[in-house]
Amino acid sequence: MPPTELFQALARVRHYDRARFEILDLPLTEALRVSQARVKEFKLLQVADLIDELAVSHLELFTPCRYRLPGDSTSVITPPVVETTSRGLVMIEGHTRAFYAARQGMTHLKVIVAHDVKSALPVEPRPFTDLRLAHETIESAANMPGNNPSLMRNIENALHP
Repeated sequence: MPPTELFQALARVRHYDRARFEILDLPLTEALRVSQARVKEFKLLQVADLIDELAVSHLELFTPCRYRLPGDSTSVITPPVVETTSRGLVMIEGHTRAFYAARQGMTHLKVIVAHDVKSALPVEPRPFTDLRLAHETIESAANMPGNNPSLMRNIENALHP
């Protein structure tokens, strides 16, 4: 999937209408901030399966692509999304993929960086190293303390209309 096509889809997100995008390899360090407190265990298992499938298909991890699913349907696979802010880079989408990568000893992760986002963040970010695994069902308010629903980015809706 050409990055320009992915960037056009992301520009449909209300808060990204004037943003600029690039794909880069981001260090997974405590300097990275996250917008969630926990990742869900079942999603972590899904990511592990996805990574196995990508390896079998010889696709680079989280390079933008359309992946053929059983039954001839396709799904868009994208890198996690981070935003540049005055407090550094903040992960908006892709927490489970980043968490998995860090647990596997990866030190960098391919991400989409959104520059020049004018909207406030939807939550108070925390250090990447504070991200934890949740074994139980968690409410959105507990996973994203202080979240403002009007500032949520709705990236999934833009990429999977």
